[in-house]
Amino acid sequence: MGRPRKYSDEIRRRAIDEVIERGRKVTDVATEFGIGSPETLRNWVKQARVDRGIEPGPTSEELAEIKRLRKEVADQQRTIEILKAATTYFREGSRPPLEVLIGFVNEHHGRWPVSAMCEAIGLNERTFYARQARPPSPRALADETHKRAIRRVWEANYRCYGARRVHRALHREGHVVARCRVERLMAEMGIAGVIRGGRKRTTVVDDAAARPPDLVDRRFVAGRPNELWVADITYASTWDGWLYAAFVLDVYSRMIVGWQIASHLRTDLVLDALEMAIWRRDLSAGVLVHHSDAGCQGEINRSSQHLSMTEVSDGATTADGGQGASSGDAFAGPADPGASRGARVLASDRAGQAHRGSSGRCRGVGPRRVALVSSRWRDDAFASRRAVGSVSVVR
Repeated sequence: MGRPRKYSDEIRRRAIDEVIERGRKVTDVATEFGIGSPETLRNWVKQARVDRGIEPGPTSEELAEIKRLRKEVADQQRTIEILKAATTYFREGSRPPLEVLIGFVNEHHGRWPVSAMCEAIGLNERTFYARQARPPSPRALADETHKRAIRRVWEANYRCYGARRVHRALHREGHVVARCRVERLMAEMGIAGVIRGGRKRTTVVDDAAARPPDLVDRRFVAGRPNELWVADITYASTWDGWLYAAFVLDVYSRMIVGWQIASHLRTDLVLDALEMAIWRRDLSAGVLVHHSDAGCQGEINRSSQHLSMTEVSDGATTADGGQGASSGDAFAGPADPGASRGARVLASDRAGQAHRGSSGRCRGVGPRRVALVSSRWRDDAFASRRAVGSVSVVR
């Protein structure tokens, strides 16, 4: 198939005038002016009628503007796709090296034009082609040699060596290379040494679990004791291993009203802290909101978010909640406000009552065999106090 013939504007104008003004046939005029296809002249005549106002429709100027706008939209969409693909190469706040930019263009040259990619990522197109034709520099060749030696030493030592030990091993073998260069090349290859220890995660969010509503909404303010409790878990490294501490804090007085320490993250850890707080406080003053994060490993939410107890005091049963990532539960007590009791609780908080040592209800922190929380409060506490009342979980 041959290339389409080009016609000057003068020929097009004269041919259109012959058809529109003199009423001649399209086929005769096309043959006279040497137009290859009568259909081409027919399209010219159709568009000329619209431009001259004889027939309705978009004019040539409007069609050209629509074509230009469509091209701009297509170019912008292509630029967005290029930048999305380049996010894995670029790092926020810094410009990647020239080798990285050229590598991105080489990897995607079959998907987008080189000129479009260079314009999107801010790379000069001439620089790209000049770098493609240029042979590798001596430094680049030396880097490849060093990379092979570094990977060999790293693999031979069970992938445990970091840059410092790899550097020393290479020098013992007579392979002279700077330590900073070893660090850079190991980072480029994506290899690293083994790091001792590590951080512990006490909160693992389960996005699939149902979450009751957040009753606090980031407003950690309370107007009286036992109005808002917040709970969390922390950890500490000891000579005997990791220890986890769960605690419940009264927002009004900033006093820790319940706590427990254990070497595990099972449900009993947070359940003991919450039960201790309920045992130590009189909840008859009003509604209490218990707020914690969205942690969920080991059914921690079941204990810290959804109180699950068979009996609070004199036979008053509680609601049994399921596992999920909650933000707060409300515990409702009897209607008696108990103002004098609230004053006594506040005075105890502000006096800074000691929670450790033999003078308090709970014994101090001793050896590992001694429990931090006395077992006495679980068994006989509810029998010697007034009824707290039923516990209702607000979802």
